[in-house]
Amino acid sequence: MLRDRLQQHISDVADYLAQWGEYGDDNPIVAFDVVNEVVNDGASPSTGGLRDSRWYQVLGDEYIADAFAYADAAFNHGDHTAAGAERPVALFINDYNTEQSGKRARYLALIDSLLADGVPLDGIGHQFHLNLSTPVSALEDALTDASGRGLVQAVTEFD
Repeated sequence: MLRDRLQQHISDVADYLAQWGEYGDDNPIVAFDVVNEVVNDGASPSTGGLRDSRWYQVLGDEYIADAFAYADAAFNHGDHTAAGAERPVALFINDYNTEQSGKRARYLALIDSLLADGVPLDGIGHQFHLNLSTPVSALEDALTDASGRGLVQAVTEFD
């Protein structure tokens, strides 16, 4: 039931945003954060490094891949996709503290697993919530370590 609701919600969002035109034509939507903040700050061996959210508790880690499949169908292959448009909406995973090496390792392991499973993932989002003691090299490391996967990267928050 929850999986059906997840699919319906993503479809409803795509339908709502389609009021501005077809994806890949005149619609200004070019990217969509499919899942946000799914990696735990600590190692969390019992959840494979994922947050113990209600999504995880009910659906297991499969909900992440499912959400990407639903978003891909709704935005890139749905009724509101312009004819001939090829993947007009980039699908992102997004998380915070990617400048911290432990969390970044778990984040990138998840991304690598999703890619290995053929999940339609186009981009990696980084939320950088910094303080004066955060070295600039930590941000560089996050971006460098995430590169080489053929994915777009975006700094989605910076404060």
